[in-house]
Order: sequence, then C-alpha cells, then structure tokens
Amino acid sequence: MTDPALITLASDRLQVSVAPTFGARVTELRDLASGRNWLVSGPTVGSPDNDAQYLGEQARGWDECFPTVAPCVHPDWPEPLRDHGEIWGRRTHCELSDACILSSSQVGDCLFQRWLIVTGSTIHLRYRLTNEGKTSLPWMWSQHCLLRSRTGDRLFLQGVDGALQLSGATGQASETDSSFHWPCFNAERPDLRDPQAQPSAWACKAYGSVAEFCEAGIRNEQESIRFRWESSQMPFVGVWLNHGAWPADKPVHQLAFEPTTAPADDLNHAALAGHARWLPAGQEDEWTLTIQLNELPGRPTTA
Repeated sequence: MTDPALITLASDRLQVSVAPTFGARVTELRDLASGRNWLVSGPTVGSPDNDAQYLGEQARGWDECFPTVAPCVHPDWPEPLRDHGEIWGRRTHCELSDACILSSSQVGDCLFQRWLIVTGSTIHLRYRLTNEGKTSLPWMWSQHCLLRSRTGDRLFLQGVDGALQLSGATGQASETDSSFHWPCFNAERPDLRDPQAQPSAWACKAYGSVAEFCEAGIRNEQESIRFRWESSQMPFVGVWLNHGAWPADKPVHQLAFEPTTAPADDLNHAALAGHARWLPAGQEDEWTLTIQLNELPGRPTTA
C-alpha cells in the first residue's frame, strides 16, 4: 500500500517516492524488475528544530544537504546552520507532473529547487539555487543518497583525479594515512570494492577531486546503480563507507558516493579552504546529474 504522505513517481523500469513533509527526502528508489529498493529504508525520523541531530536513527534515504553538511556557524548566515543542512526533516513544497517531482525549499534568502525526472531506467536531476536576498551568500551542497549493499555487490568509482583525502575513519586498528587510492585503503583493507568482505566494524569518509566526470555506484551480476556527473558542475566526490562503526551507540551499515561542491564536512571548512561557493544577490546557480539503473546488467565491475 502506498503511504499517503508520500508522492510516488514511476516509469516502467523504476519507482521513486518523496516525502514532502521531510525535506523532500527520497525514501524509495526501487528497481521494478527485481523489486530492490537501493536506498537504506526506514521511517522518516528527525526533528525540524534548529538543534536536530543527524545520527543512525535518522540516517535513511536520500537527502539534499544545503548550505552545509555538518553544523557550523558562519558570519554571513544570520543563524547557526544545523546538522545535515537546513532542508531535511522540514516541510517542503512539492509538485507532481507526469514524469517529474519538483521540490522547493526556502532556506533564508535562498530558494533551493530540485527537478526529479524519471524516464525509463534513468533519473535526471536538475538543481537550481536562487538568491532572493540583497547580499551575496556562501554555500555548499552535497547529495546524501544512502545505499544498502547486498552479498555479491561490488562498488565502483571512476573519474577521481589522484588520491582520496581522508576526512575521518573509525574502527581502524593500524595507523591511517591521510590519503589513499581507490580501491586500496591500506594493507588491512586492500580492496574496498567488496562491502561484505571488510574485517571488523569500520567506517571512513573521504573526498576526491573529479577529473572530467565521475561515475560511481554498485554492480552485481544481475543489477546496478550508477551516479554520473560532470566536474564542471560538481568538482568533488564524497565517499562514505560505514560497515557497522557509526554511530557508536547504535551503529548502522550504509554507503554513499556523494557529488558535492566542496571537499569539506561543513561550510566553515569549505570557506577556509576556498571551496565555498558565493551566490550574488538576485542570481541563480544550476547543476545536473543522473542516476541510472541496470546500465550494464550481468557485467561485473573491474573499476
């Protein structure tokens, strides 16, 4: 039975469901041939308050993190920026058409919009940010699409320019270097492509620069999901691998390949490193990406 609080859009190949009362979170990204929901499923738990925390119970589905990911205080924003950004967990205006769900969120003086368009086995995403205020504003964005792996799945990541820079790791027995080349993390974890073969509880967050375009996702012998975007629009990728090590009290299993504007966990650190984007008053910024299911069915990854 369809949840009446959700907006559902489907083609003959895939189905997505969006929660307007929860920041237009995508709660379902389902392959209609196999029945697999690629997202980490679960109830939409979380507070709309400014002091809301994003922990294991809240870590579900696909959210849009704007204008920060981790909480911070930035002098050009009038209020402290909350954990996981200002959109998740809050009511969002959504409009459904034949093949598209348009979601619109007002964040301070900024209007954040996402067009989610479903055609066949592909989701086409178009984003627009409009500064409706009178002063320039700094911002960052990260797509936070949490995936659940299964036995037989293999991860792939193509298009990273050089090494991935480690932001943090939990559960690592040996000393950890500050960077690594996919898919080898270190001698203890020489191949990150098999999410079911990681020894002990472990998690890491890393960032990489995108050369020309990035393709990342999961494949097995029957099905696949692929995220693709151009470096000219989103120059970085965030890699989140959590094999039962976060959070400490109620750890979960999940992973994500995150297109992002900045290799940083919050807007302050992005600004200090020169990666914050500035949107002048009255101006717009746009970017696009695609998510595709079963592009190469039956072909195991070698990336």
